[in-house]
Amino acid sequence: MAAENLEEESLTGAGSLYRALVALWSHHERMLWSRVQTLIAVQAAVIGGSYAIGNHQLAGLFMVAGAVLSLVVYELVSKDLLDRDANLAVINELGIALLPRAIEETSSTDPECGPQIQMQAEPPAWRPFMRSRYLIRIVVWSFITFDITLAVLHFAERVPVVSSGN
Repeated sequence: MAAENLEEESLTGAGSLYRALVALWSHHERMLWSRVQTLIAVQAAVIGGSYAIGNHQLAGLFMVAGAVLSLVVYELVSKDLLDRDANLAVINELGIALLPRAIEETSSTDPECGPQIQMQAEPPAWRPFMRSRYLIRIVVWSFITFDITLAVLHFAERVPVVSSGN
């Protein structure tokens, strides 16, 4: 009887820990995507500002500032990715330990049932770049490359922007 109570308390504690770790993972995931939204807003402001200035070297400074800000956001996103995934192994192990055996046995014997709980969705092997960590890096580095390219064009006064007559 005492052993059953101890095991039940252990599972209750593990369930609480699991919920807390999943909540922390979700928090870091939301922070990561909010930083991506911030990056998009910064890029819209930088591109709009450089267009409003027109073919002038000051617009090149806007673009350089945009590249620097994008790099800062990239560093924050990289930190968020590390923080988000820091407890992933523990979350997966707790999820497996807390999975009721009846569900596990049903899903393994019944081909119609399929897995009841899927801990992580993997993209097909032929397109590993479709994972969020790679997509974010591709987007950020594309923005930085675009900013630097436009900055160089602004400094060389060869930007393909129609001047507003200033």
